[in-house]
Amino acid sequence: MHSLKRFSGIVILALLMVILAAGYPATVPVFVNEVTVAKDAGFILTLYGFPPEEVEVSGTMTIGYSDVYPAPDNHMTIDYELLGMELTGTGIVIRNNPDVASYGSSRSLEEWIDFPAESFFDIMYELEIPGVFPGDTLLTYEPMHLAGIIDGWPPYGSLYEMANPVIIVYNEGGLAVGEITLWSEVNHPLSEPEALVILDTEYGSEVAQEYGEDVIEVRAAIGVPDADVVGAQFLFRESGEGPFLPFWTDYEGAGGNYGTVSIMENGDGWAGYLDISALSTLGGYYDVMVDFEVAGWGHYMDTALVYLDPTPPVPVFSGVDPDSVIYFHADSCFDITFSVEDELGTAGFSAFRVFPLAPDYSRDLVAIDQNNLGTDFDDWACTPTATASCLKYFADHGHGNLDNPGGDEAQDESTPDEMAEELVGDMKTDSSGTDPDNAVAGINKYLGDHGENADDWEVEHEDVENYEDIGEMLREFEADSEDVIILLADTNSAGDTLGHAGTLGSKNSEYYEEHQGEGLVGQVGYTLDFMDPNGGGSTEDNEYGVGENDAGRPTLEGYSFTDSTEGCAWIEGYIKVSPPAGGGKSSSGKGSVNRRLEKAPSSTGWINVSSGTVTGDGEVDTLQWDTTGFPGGLYMIEIVTVDDEGIQCRDLRLGGIPEYTVGVNPDIPGTGTMLRRSYPNPFNPSTTIEFYISEKTFVTMTIYDISGRRLRRLLDAKNYDAGLHKTQWDGRDDSGNRLASGVYFCRFEAGEKISSRKLILLR
Repeated sequence: MHSLKRFSGIVILALLMVILAAGYPATVPVFVNEVTVAKDAGFILTLYGFPPEEVEVSGTMTIGYSDVYPAPDNHMTIDYELLGMELTGTGIVIRNNPDVASYGSSRSLEEWIDFPAESFFDIMYELEIPGVFPGDTLLTYEPMHLAGIIDGWPPYGSLYEMANPVIIVYNEGGLAVGEITLWSEVNHPLSEPEALVILDTEYGSEVAQEYGEDVIEVRAAIGVPDADVVGAQFLFRESGEGPFLPFWTDYEGAGGNYGTVSIMENGDGWAGYLDISALSTLGGYYDVMVDFEVAGWGHYMDTALVYLDPTPPVPVFSGVDPDSVIYFHADSCFDITFSVEDELGTAGFSAFRVFPLAPDYSRDLVAIDQNNLGTDFDDWACTPTATASCLKYFADHGHGNLDNPGGDEAQDESTPDEMAEELVGDMKTDSSGTDPDNAVAGINKYLGDHGENADDWEVEHEDVENYEDIGEMLREFEADSEDVIILLADTNSAGDTLGHAGTLGSKNSEYYEEHQGEGLVGQVGYTLDFMDPNGGGSTEDNEYGVGENDAGRPTLEGYSFTDSTEGCAWIEGYIKVSPPAGGGKSSSGKGSVNRRLEKAPSSTGWINVSSGTVTGDGEVDTLQWDTTGFPGGLYMIEIVTVDDEGIQCRDLRLGGIPEYTVGVNPDIPGTGTMLRRSYPNPFNPSTTIEFYISEKTFVTMTIYDISGRRLRRLLDAKNYDAGLHKTQWDGRDDSGNRLASGVYFCRFEAGEKISSRKLILLR
């Protein structure tokens, strides 16, 4: 039996060689190139005595191939031979049979045109299934014929399918032990894992932004599935001095993904937390590293340079809540007060600047439909698709290499869909969606692969927690010549939270006064529109109003991408993409520290109002703004300081000069009875909790732990007039005991209105 089947296999292979040779020119090109590609395959395996089983395997394939050459009929042709392959799945390993050559070929469909092309492989395999056949190698003797249409050489393709009706599998003794049916596979470029370390910095500086008191969050991304990562170790050292010292190891790393139809998970991604309280009070530059251990690959690392200072030289507006919109009258002079906690040896420099946000601002965007990309992950590809629209905008405005294969402008431009397909791979998008940090890493990889120095761009993921965060997002969109990929979330009828992404295309903003009692209160209004890649790639000017839900999250009024009939999608965050002309080098701090003073905002649009000195050590300094001649509307306002060591930092706020006055209108977004926000959050030792009452009522506010146990009654049926109110929680229970670090919930009850907010205490 064994000899007969072996003989039959050799005869079939010989006949195949004759057929192949007959179709080739007299001189077959030599296999002068060698490349390894990635392969994903799915098939049905029936082992005799067992029911059929669907199997999924993945791995690598190494091929040798000829240079492209014209066949006698003027079509482009390439020949290749399979040199090695190893695919793994649950309890199975598949290789090509190393004792028998496996051949393939590709032929263009149109004369003199490389792609698309017909392609085929004829492969004989060996299999290992230790759980069923321990110590035995299974073999196929008949070539499996895989055929498909490809769009790139080496033979990449959307889909190869098996033409044979069945392939018999034999053991080493020659006995038939099973069969393979319905094999299909895709081949795609192989890219090794690439690590990326991500640090949030104070805007316009390389000074690390605090996550909590004296705590810096260091995030990281790696281009492989989370299941393949053994762990991520985080280390640091003084810049260029001595060995790296570990400070955190993350073994879980489950971040939230955005994928339209995939349920969002909650987690911190891959992250480490560095306590800087013991570092020099003078501050200094440090190297921060992530070291990923990836199963089957090894260790992958990335390092960033950042300025760490327990008392950072960051200016802070005095007497202004971080999330507030500052109210300015027209034709008046205002003192702008601020302070810097850092102790300065000599006085530094300060400046006050304003940026008028245009009432209407828009960009032309290319519409791309994520469901028509032709990848296995189209339903989950909203983030790559939105990014492709963003990068296509930059390609049309000064960075033409971004939409050319490999950044080579001599080649035909890639279509927006093809750009999105490439980003699907770069961002490691899978059936769970795209992690925002992996999206940042993927954009940087795409930039590097297309001739751009990724360190000269600024690509960052920012969270949106409250209504005023939208103002800062619009500053990114408008003020610094950047583009914004907006990250949304929504709840479907089953109660699942899903994520989605789009490219911000236009906005409208206004600032007005509202009569409340005997006084006037400033109100801000926004409408946004974006390129929606879900269900057709819409760029219609829908102008969704920005409101707030019960949790204080900004919402898009009237927009939902799920089957839910209640509520609206809310804005979770955004990814900003800034070209070199807009944001300078990466804010992660990579590159020469001597460039730090070049990290000023875009010069276009910012107005220098006044300048002076900065004293430091917590002393209050004053600058002025005379609003005479400034039109009504919204403004980004900022204090820029440069300390005695040349470190530049900024504090930004949203301000407004009213355009008009209206009566009381509780339907205006953000003015209904609600628990609005808390700041800071995370907090230590105390946080301010803000709420709004549309009419006089009794308010009760209670703190609970995650198990639902009541810890503190902050307000007990206290009577409040209509308006904006605040209370504080000092992180203690009713007995005055300091509570431990953790997650707590604030429950708000006002009349029939009940809502809650998560608070994070970091000791």
